[in-house]
Amino acid sequence: MFIICNFIRAERKQFAVCFLLVCSVSIIKYVFDHSFFTMRIGGIGFQGRLLIGRRMFFYMINKRLVLCSEIKDMDKIVICSAALLNPEGDLLMVRKKGSSYFQLPGGKIGPGENQEQTLVRELKEELQFDVSEMGMRFIGSHCTQAVNELNTVVEGHIYLINLAERRAFAAYEELEEVVWISRQDWQSYRLAHLASEFVIPKWLSGDFDE
Repeated sequence: MFIICNFIRAERKQFAVCFLLVCSVSIIKYVFDHSFFTMRIGGIGFQGRLLIGRRMFFYMINKRLVLCSEIKDMDKIVICSAALLNPEGDLLMVRKKGSSYFQLPGGKIGPGENQEQTLVRELKEELQFDVSEMGMRFIGSHCTQAVNELNTVVEGHIYLINLAERRAFAAYEELEEVVWISRQDWQSYRLAHLASEFVIPKWLSGDFDE
């Protein structure tokens, strides 16, 4: 009887230890998968996962480990872009000449311009489309790695514009292609990080639906 009782106590202790280990691993995994941190380095805001090594701090940007010192050395561009939706809910994307990525129409903020003025100018240049009299709703800002510029982060300020009717746009200036993507075929396109990380999730979740 004594041996049986000791065996049961040992089994219970083993079970308790295993249970605690499984719970700890699950909690750590949940925190890693669901917790995102925001940090500012050199005046640039970043969102991602902060990982701590033995002596170094790493930052996860676009599924790539980046040293904090590496971020400081990166160039920065500030842009204003438009999430243009047609009545069917399709999203307008453009591709620059020489690039394989589709991105939101828009561009760099010029000297003395505010965000809305930049967007009006860029859409006139790229699409020959005047949005100066249209309603624009600011939906947020996001920092990520640029796809067409090496060693560069992009800070994007995004505005939503709903079109009253479907339009066919031609590519002007530095653009090669203009497409409407739908919720059914968007995965067929190689999208820039600013769109895939920030705009696409909101669009798919219905945040833009009026």
